Amino acid sequence: MALKLASGFKNREARRKVFVAARMRSDSGWVDVTIRNISSRGILVQTVDPPAPGRAIELRRASHIIIARVVWRGRGEFGVRTQDVLAIDDIVAPPGDATPRADGRPGERRRDPERLAAAAVAAKLEASRQRAAMFQYVVLAGGALAAALFAGFKVYGLLARMAAAVSANLP
Repeated sequence: MALKLASGFKNREARRKVFVAARMRSDSGWVDVTIRNISSRGILVQTVDPPAPGRAIELRRASHIIIARVVWRGRGEFGVRTQDVLAIDDIVAPPGDATPRADGRPGERRRDPERLAAAAVAAKLEASRQRAAMFQYVVLAGGALAAALFAGFKVYGLLARMAAAVSANLP
């Protein structure tokens, strides 16, 4: 038996179940949250302390900024209606995805070849700096050890001569 909806009801938009980490800014500041499902105009968000209905929030996921208003709140979760239509595939894509967005702007910058090349050069420079610092430490430690051994032998020789002189003068 199929149920028929009354003429005043709208069909609920399909939701995509996800498990996506994001950051949320509300009146109490920034907190980590998890997006549990998403549609083109709404998001179910999981967090320890959900904001009250009617509050405006900002969600950030990689380079995406989502402005929304809380429409309901439950235990550890709440639902929001977004200000703009969402590009679901772009939001749930892994943060390192460099594919361009629908509006033609570049995707995530972390995969930019020039940035990666600059990061590789910076990593090589840092490794070189660490090797130079280690070499400097070894040279200074070796020099200090050599100076200590030299001083020790000199003191030993002086004490040995003094002990021989005292032994020679004893009856």
